[in-house]
Amino acid sequence: MVYLFDRERGRLLRRLSGLKDRVFRLAFSPDGEYLAALFRHGLGVRVWDTQDWGEVFADRDYGSDSYGCAFDAANRLATTCWDGLLRLYGPEKGRGFRLLSKAQAPGGGKPFRIAFSPDGERLAVGYADTAAISVLSGTDLSPLFSPDTMGIDNGGLSNVAWSADGRFLYAGGRYKDSRGDYPILRWAESGRGERKALAAVRNTVIDLKSWAMLGSSSPPPSRGSAASTAMAQCASTASPRPGTSVSTISAAPSPPPGTGARCVSCSG
Repeated sequence: MVYLFDRERGRLLRRLSGLKDRVFRLAFSPDGEYLAALFRHGLGVRVWDTQDWGEVFADRDYGSDSYGCAFDAANRLATTCWDGLLRLYGPEKGRGFRLLSKAQAPGGGKPFRIAFSPDGERLAVGYADTAAISVLSGTDLSPLFSPDTMGIDNGGLSNVAWSADGRFLYAGGRYKDSRGDYPILRWAESGRGERKALAAVRNTVIDLKSWAMLGSSSPPPSRGSAASTAMAQCASTASPRPGTSVSTISAAPSPPPGTGARCVSCSG
């Protein structure tokens, strides 16, 4: 079940039901026109038009669980899957999407999160089974380069994000440093440059977002230099009530006119 709320008042607006299985990831397009959901057990991806909440696209030709999806400013959609494949979709004229490219993930067999650079020219991919990070073409998924992860052998870097200006690439996950902290790693020069470890959290990093993507006009928090550009979500979050769980949540950055601000959550 996907629940849609008014973000300002917390009022439940709508439920999207009949999904058949658990949702592992939700993402709004930057213009708020579409909501995408990824599923487990090879059920793939579904996309809804937020004007009338009609389903406009589905691809169920997936071989395993899916944990990563991202839109760019042109409403292209990229997804990951534990069948080892990355998929890139583009909007059809009028309504719907079509598959543009499908490629084997170059850095591991379980690609996890995926993120478009702000200009849409590059995609960053983190993995659940290796410490690699891959940077690919945002046009055809061809490999471009791999940021330096030498010496990262104590957990992986499954979550990735770009700074709002695209100058820095960030990653974090189960990687733990010698002090027992879980830092965010930052690469300069859009991932090609020097790597720096930034203080972040004391548990697994399960998501990363650029501060600008959160739509806040207030200054970012000061805990750790990582927070100035990337926000980390820690794994130690409680379930909303006994017997239930929230598997993912996403906020609409720019709601369509007349629909109100929204956030969505999925109950497992």
